[in-house]
Amino acid sequence: MQQTTRQRVLGSFYTPDWLARWMVSQALLTCDQSAEEFSWRILDPACGDGAFILPMLDWIAEYRSIPPVDLRARLEIVREHVFGVDADPPAIESLHARVAEWIGSDPCYKAEIATVLATNFPCGDALLGDDWSTTQRRKTAKSGHPPCDALLGDDWLTTQPAPIQVDPPISVGRINWSTTFPQVAAAGGFDLVIGNPPYRRERDGKRDFDRIANSALGQKWRTARTDLWHYFFHRGMDLLKPGGRLSFIVNSYWTSSTAAKSLRERLACEASIEELVFLGSAKLFRNVSGRHMIFRVRNARDPQTECTVVDLSNESRQQIEATFSRAESAIGIAVKTASAAQTVSQADLWSGGQLRVSFASRRDALVPVGPCLGELFEVRQGIAENPPFVTRSAAAELGDPSLAGRGVFVLTAEEVAALNLNEREQSLLRPYYSLSSIGRFQVAPVPSHLILYLTKTTAPNLDDLPGIARHLEAFRTVLLRRREVHSGQIAWWHLHWPREERLFTAPRILCLQMGHEPRFAFAERPTYVGFSMHLIVARASSLFHPSPRISLAALTAILNSSRARHWFETHAKRRGAHLDISGTILKQFPLPALWTSHIDAELNQLTRAWQGAPDSEVQLDKLVDGLYAP
Repeated sequence: MQQTTRQRVLGSFYTPDWLARWMVSQALLTCDQSAEEFSWRILDPACGDGAFILPMLDWIAEYRSIPPVDLRARLEIVREHVFGVDADPPAIESLHARVAEWIGSDPCYKAEIATVLATNFPCGDALLGDDWSTTQRRKTAKSGHPPCDALLGDDWLTTQPAPIQVDPPISVGRINWSTTFPQVAAAGGFDLVIGNPPYRRERDGKRDFDRIANSALGQKWRTARTDLWHYFFHRGMDLLKPGGRLSFIVNSYWTSSTAAKSLRERLACEASIEELVFLGSAKLFRNVSGRHMIFRVRNARDPQTECTVVDLSNESRQQIEATFSRAESAIGIAVKTASAAQTVSQADLWSGGQLRVSFASRRDALVPVGPCLGELFEVRQGIAENPPFVTRSAAAELGDPSLAGRGVFVLTAEEVAALNLNEREQSLLRPYYSLSSIGRFQVAPVPSHLILYLTKTTAPNLDDLPGIARHLEAFRTVLLRRREVHSGQIAWWHLHWPREERLFTAPRILCLQMGHEPRFAFAERPTYVGFSMHLIVARASSLFHPSPRISLAALTAILNSSRARHWFETHAKRRGAHLDISGTILKQFPLPALWTSHIDAELNQLTRAWQGAPDSEVQLDKLVDGLYAP
């Protein structure tokens, strides 16, 4: 189906048929019922025009040996087993037509088919209405009894959920699940929730997210920088019966991102992960970039459940499609791509609230058997100068386009010379290094700029800083507009967030936050850097200390190794051609468990003498490979 502008606005990108059919097959193969006993009720909460609905129908019909000519039996499959919801009216209209065609054409059944389609595939917002657990909580709250997690009886179906007032009104009706699907409610919930939920960040759809925030679902699960699909996950879990399964294809950043913390916590506490399939950055959807994965979970916490982990992140779309077309189960994939699959226990999946998966069969894998980097080292961001120099928009606001590019807090040597600073003012200058002056392993021998390090401690007032006062006065209108100035936290002449000065003077590792590849440099002399750099410094104390402790120079070598690069490429977020290594990801980097003074000395020497020669790369990777060998 042609992707429309409306679908892109809604965050919807329809799933290729081969991928949807594989996901449906994987999930339904977990059913332990015979064809005669099959009673599963399956939901796609963002069904679109039926990418998952039609494969569900085909699978059930084949499983129960129902031929295409048996219209009555095919209608019963739809009525009893398959359900879908979508907020896009044209998509639902198209779905109705496709399912009607699948059932078959018979004038005698036309009215009944229309009724079943309207009942099982309504147009509405899956997130804004009440699920049945919300309805039950209202009942128990009124009766004075605590909420119960047990399956609910038929009497609960008569309870009408109180409407949630939303302003402005939504364009489609909200789905109140207990009244929309009473037969599913009576059975205790869905057996399977499956699909490709819409991806959309809050900043891209503030109005829609504000509406969700006012709903019961939003009030319970909203977090900063959440993604729209996170809400679909929570809604899906609420709609599952105990022991039911949820299978989604989503972006892979939730495994470690701060925004998905509550999602991971719920997974770890309430569910067992049965399957993780990492698909890398293969172009699975038209006009969509990023890294994707499939996960399937069971709504029951069972430590004995083993999770099949399949790594296809280095394969192209064509290779993945060929693999899925050949395989009929997770075992099938494990057999056909043995080097990319393994079985992991539930306990081994989690570490420090993060989902941790390593691929022991891959040469470039990291085995997270030691502490995380954040346990031994402090990770901070550089200075937020705000602004380092005058932007074009700021120059226009100041009424002088020629100011564009002029240094404000970050100055060239020529700009500093023109200020005629006195001795006291010159003492506030610090060596500043731009992104281009931070290389792999080493920092440029001379700073690219100088920064006016003006803080509440170094410059409580401007009384003895006439040259700096004259310089900054030209930009005062822009500087006064900053949030911290308005709140009284800083004076108008101060750096926005100067950080503690020790971060730039103590021995440290500098990490470029976003670039084509990871880049780490060791520095002992003062290096002041901006907000786009991370700084790694040793902690004063830690609950866990290897003996002897890993030195910063040795850690620099580990972080610059091929193994570390592959780890970051797997766990960090891709933004176009750039790799975004957040502070959260950096803290999660797994350090080796075994450490000796001899290894530390070798890696330390490599860092300090690094020249980038090929034999140095070979030596580095050999040493690091030995540290992480299983």
